[in-house]
Amino acid sequence: MTLAATKLVSMKEMLLKAKAGKYAVAQININNFQWAEAILEAAQEEQSPIIVASSDRLVDYLGGFKTIATMINSIVEHKKYYRSSRFTPRPWKQCGSM
Repeated sequence: MTLAATKLVSMKEMLLKAKAGKYAVAQININNFQWAEAILEAAQEEQSPIIVASSDRLVDYLGGFKTIATMINSIVEHKKYYRSSRFTPRPWKQCGSM
C-alpha cells in the first residue's frame, strides 16, 4: 500500500502515474513509529509520493499489517502530510545536474 492524499492506496495507479510522468517513487522500510513519521515528513517536504514498507521480519514486531496500516494512517491524519491540491511530483534530475 502507498500513501496518496491522506490515505493508503494501491500502488498500481500511483506507479502507472509515475511511469507516465517519468519520475521515481521511493520505497522505504520503516523500523518503528518515529522512523515512519520521519519518512512521511521528508516525503511531504519534497512533495513526493512514497511507498512505506516493512521487512517481513519486522511485521510481527510492529504488530502486524493492520497495526502498521493504522499507524501510518494515524500519522497522516494527525499531521495532514499530504494535500492533493499541493501535490506535484518533482521531475527526475540526473546526478550532477543542477
